[in-house]
Amino acid sequence: MYQILKPFYPIIHMNIQEKRINNIAIVLVEGNIALTSSIELRNFVKPIVENNDVSDLLMNFEKVSTIDSSGVGVIVQIYKSLSENKKRLIITNLNEKCYDVFLLTRLNKILTIIKTESEGLDLLK
Repeated sequence: MYQILKPFYPIIHMNIQEKRINNIAIVLVEGNIALTSSIELRNFVKPIVENNDVSDLLMNFEKVSTIDSSGVGVIVQIYKSLSENKKRLIITNLNEKCYDVFLLTRLNKILTIIKTESEGLDLLK
């Protein structure tokens, strides 16, 4: 008989990069935003959100395949932290599957979702 001591969650790593244009942080996310990778995303973005030199955050999801409820939770946490500090969050380049998640949760009514990174940057300038 087997005894499960703790649940098994596969570690799914993401590729996350940051670039800056003036005081706007741009986070490029690649991979699936799921249980373990959403924690990785949160830990990556937290110091950016807390940085006083950053006025706004643009998250480019061009290379994100899927997002689950834990990923949505992290996005809401990021949005809340930014809003409390009078900073804006722009999400760009969502594929249809990811956009549907934002539609179903009605987050498209709260978050600013733009088609392209360049349109998002124009909005922040």
